[in-house]
Amino acid sequence: IGLLFWQFFSATLNSTAGSLISNENIIKKVYFPRIMAPISSTFAHIVDLLPTLVILIGLLAYYKVTPSLQTIILMPLLLLLILITSLGAGMFLAPINAKFRDVRYILPFFIQLGMFATPVIYPTSMFGGNSALIRIFNPIAEAIEVSRSAFFNTRIMDWKILICSFAFASFLLFIGFYYFRKQEDKFVDIL
Repeated sequence: IGLLFWQFFSATLNSTAGSLISNENIIKKVYFPRIMAPISSTFAHIVDLLPTLVILIGLLAYYKVTPSLQTIILMPLLLLLILITSLGAGMFLAPINAKFRDVRYILPFFIQLGMFATPVIYPTSMFGGNSALIRIFNPIAEAIEVSRSAFFNTRIMDWKILICSFAFASFLLFIGFYYFRKQEDKFVDIL
């Protein structure tokens, strides 16, 4: 479950950050709201997520893990949390990537480092009392931990941390949107 969410986040962030460069010809020739480039790039990965969710459901059925009603309700919220986080970070990185073309080569390295900083293959309980801070300021970590606990009942659901994580992801989206809109007039000149 952790790898599924992380792969979704990393693919979405990578394509959102490169959305201006990949749509360079369209941006130079046709006027359209430039914000649509990272948004469409982000939402295109939902289609890629669907087959992996089918495989996850098959694996859960094979191992006789029955999702509860809370799990079924939480999964779209957790995917929304990942989308908000990746869109916010991607909108912040897209203008930087358009200006400095080397960012697209450096970004996968930092995404890989982020995987080790995020509890994808290990639980946040390894951090002891500091795990709440990690889960608040790393919304992907909270999405992974909540999904694990929802499917496997490993811990009691902490709604305050999930709400704080959503608030931080929303703040990240606001910052990314603000920076993107501020740099939007320079895109044609940069590209």
